[in-house]
Amino acid sequence: MRIILPKEGARGKDGELTGAPPSGIAKGIPCMPIVVVPWQNAHNETRLTLAEIPSITTKSFLVCMYGGIIKPLNSGQKKKENKTVVEQVKNSSDETDGVGLGAILAIQAGANIFEKGKKYLKFKERVENVNLEQWKKDFVLEMFPVVFKYANEGNIPVEIMFAQMCLESAYGENSVTTAANNYFGIKGLGPAGSYSTLTDEHIDGKDIKIKDDFRAYFKMEESMEDYINLLNEKYRQHLEEDTIDGWADALVKGGYATAPNYKESILNILDYWRLQ
Repeated sequence: MRIILPKEGARGKDGELTGAPPSGIAKGIPCMPIVVVPWQNAHNETRLTLAEIPSITTKSFLVCMYGGIIKPLNSGQKKKENKTVVEQVKNSSDETDGVGLGAILAIQAGANIFEKGKKYLKFKERVENVNLEQWKKDFVLEMFPVVFKYANEGNIPVEIMFAQMCLESAYGENSVTTAANNYFGIKGLGPAGSYSTLTDEHIDGKDIKIKDDFRAYFKMEESMEDYINLLNEKYRQHLEEDTIDGWADALVKGGYATAPNYKESILNILDYWRLQ
C-alpha cells in the first residue's frame, strides 16, 4: 500500500505557513515508526510550543517497525539546500513526485532490513516480558534503537555491537561509561581526554587488576562513532566470514580484550536475549 498526501503550502522564514495553497501531492510507502524513546539526538536547547516538546535536528532519528532508520535528510531551512536534496532523491527513486520545500525524511534500509525489523519487534517484546532488573531493561530498551542505527550505518552486525555494549558498559553501570561516556571499553585518549581506573585483565595466564586509561567522550554519540570506526579499521581485517560468530572470532584475533572467554561472553549475551 502506498500513500498519496497533499503537499502543504509554502512556509515563511519563521517556519509558519504563509497561507499559500498546496502545490501538488507527495507519494510514498507508509511507515509505522516504533517510538521506543522520543526522537534520539533531539536538540537539547530548543523546544516546540509551550508544551516543551523536544525539537528535531538533522541528526535526529526514529526506528521503523520494518527495520528502517527514519531521519531528516536536510534542515528544510534553505531552498537551495532542499533543491539539492530533492534532486538526489529523485535520482534514486521514482516515488518522489511532489517533494516539497520542507525538511525531507528518508528511510535508510539494507537488503535484509525487513527481517531485521521483525527481529527487533520480537526482541522488544522479550525485553518487556523478561524477568530482569528494571534498570537493565530500561537500558536495553533505550539503547537498542541507537545501536540499531549506528550498526546499520557502519555495516557492523547489530547483534555484535549490542552484545559488546552490554558487556563492556555493564548495562550502563560501568564507571567508564558513567564518567566518560565510553560504552565499549575502548582504551587510550578520546575527544574528552582519558579516564583512569582499575580494570580486570588476563595476562600471562593470570587474572590481575591494573590501572589503565580509557577514552573519554563528551557525549554518547562520539563513543558509538568511535566504536564503528575502530571495528572497521582494525578488526574487519581479521574477519573470515561476515557472521556473528565470525565477528566474535575477529574481535578475539584482533585483541579487543584479554579475557580468554571473551567470545563466549558475547555469545552468552546474545543467547540470553535470543538474538542469534
